[in-house]
Amino acid sequence: DIVAPVPAPAAPWASYRRLLAILTTVSQELPDVPLYVDVGGLCGTLHCSTPPAGKFVGALLALGRRVSRTHASVGGIKTDASFDEIWDILKCWVRANPVKKASESSPSHTILAKAPAFQAQLRGTPEAEAALGRANDGVARFPSNPEVDWGPGCRATAHV
Repeated sequence: DIVAPVPAPAAPWASYRRLLAILTTVSQELPDVPLYVDVGGLCGTLHCSTPPAGKFVGALLALGRRVSRTHASVGGIKTDASFDEIWDILKCWVRANPVKKASESSPSHTILAKAPAFQAQLRGTPEAEAALGRANDGVARFPSNPEVDWGPGCRATAHV
């Protein structure tokens, strides 16, 4: 466990919560899955709304796949599912939540033209919530910025 060696500070430092959040998320990731899938990006390709994370993860778990969140993206997930299975789940989502007909030259038309190999069970489950790291451990996985204009500012300019 990589979180245990990080002691709580005697005086709170500004970045302690963020450090704890990133270490907790990294420790819960699937270690043998090197890449993650951005579900929102795939849905952008299909021109459809993004399914709720709990429902999407529940469909993957129903297939017997392993799933975890990734530290690299709020909407990203790591899974051992094949891309065919991921696309089939999204096809089932589009069938339940129809989109406008796409032009025949678009990737979404090509992907949605083929019927899914199975009927995905798009429903949230307690196991899906646990896989997403939504346990009541008091750690915000992606904490908001500490101040309104926090982060890098504009490039410095010289006024002569």
